[in-house]
Amino acid sequence: MPYQIVVCGSIVPDPLQTLEPVIGPGGPSLKNEMLLPSVFDPWAAHALYEAAHLASTVAGSKVWLVSLGPKAKLQQVVMTIAQKAPFELIALDGSASGFTDAHDTAKAIAASILAIPELDRRRLLVFGGWESASRGAGVTMQITGELLGIVDQFQGVDELKITADGRLQVLERVESGKHQVSVC
Repeated sequence: MPYQIVVCGSIVPDPLQTLEPVIGPGGPSLKNEMLLPSVFDPWAAHALYEAAHLASTVAGSKVWLVSLGPKAKLQQVVMTIAQKAPFELIALDGSASGFTDAHDTAKAIAASILAIPELDRRRLLVFGGWESASRGAGVTMQITGELLGIVDQFQGVDELKITADGRLQVLERVESGKHQVSVC
């Protein structure tokens, strides 16, 4: 059965730059945020790599990248990563700073996923970074899943394999530096 994989990820200010928080008219932001160079969030990049790998092993699978950020910067960064993995971009214009609300972000992401015309939720897998390099709340993906009606979630996945009988084997980080293997 082919998968429909949606990866959620965004751009973040290049961590090698000096980031100076300021209070602007819309609340907290970064000084000269639009001038700072951006990179694709490293956690989300790993999720995109794993999604592309999984899609390449199951014929007919497709990958979408849902990304929230300033569209002009987003397109520049995504053009670079599009050379490394096949996906369809769903760009959401918004702030890429760490000062956005996780629930509002999750609502926007979930709505854009549900708006994919050919989406078959029985074949849907949602990937994303466990945390964001800029937001770091660690809850955006969980809330997104819940808004999509996905209650069985794996957070902190280090490995995903397809078993001989077509089920997914998930290696997930759990407490005390241990891993848990689940098959579904």
